[in-house]
Amino acid sequence: MKKYLTLLAIALHIAACGWAQNSTPRNSVSLELGGAVNMVGGVYEHRFPVGSSAGAPTLGFRTGLGFVYSESMSMFAGSSDLRGWSVPLELNYLLGRRKNHLEVGAGVNLGLYNEHVEYSEWEYVGQDASGINIYNAVPHRETRNSWGHLIYGNVGWRRQAASGFLIRAGISPSFNLGGSHAISRAALWPYLSFGWAF
Repeated sequence: MKKYLTLLAIALHIAACGWAQNSTPRNSVSLELGGAVNMVGGVYEHRFPVGSSAGAPTLGFRTGLGFVYSESMSMFAGSSDLRGWSVPLELNYLLGRRKNHLEVGAGVNLGLYNEHVEYSEWEYVGQDASGINIYNAVPHRETRNSWGHLIYGNVGWRRQAASGFLIRAGISPSFNLGGSHAISRAALWPYLSFGWAF
């Protein structure tokens, strides 16, 4: 948990330096599918004048709120569905000039998840007249709440003018760095994002 607080403190320090140097910060809001928000979410981004190249800010901080839903069904194990909310915290950097950029970044995603699991257990009832055992399927439903985290990267294409429409597309690999609440395995998620810079 300390490393996440350290990352957040660094981001806030950079933000404070940026606000002190520039009274007109560059911001954007966007709708994102996949990637750091898991499934779908809204993202706010602020670009700092720190590391500016030719007047264009290259360093940025992104955060938002994402939602994920999935369900699975098995003939033998029953069914389950998972829903959750997550908050990505990311620092990124833009390479390139004018409107097209290569965007690279890294961050952490913190989430609160709720899982519903349905399954059946066979309960012995007795024997019929011919001596065959009789079992009855007893349904069970469990609800589990948990929080989790993952570390992710971000590599993609970004088209954005100084203000106006922006579009982002790329891949977001996620990593497991250990811990009881970390994701169980690494994954590679594509993302697509539409928004407005102001």
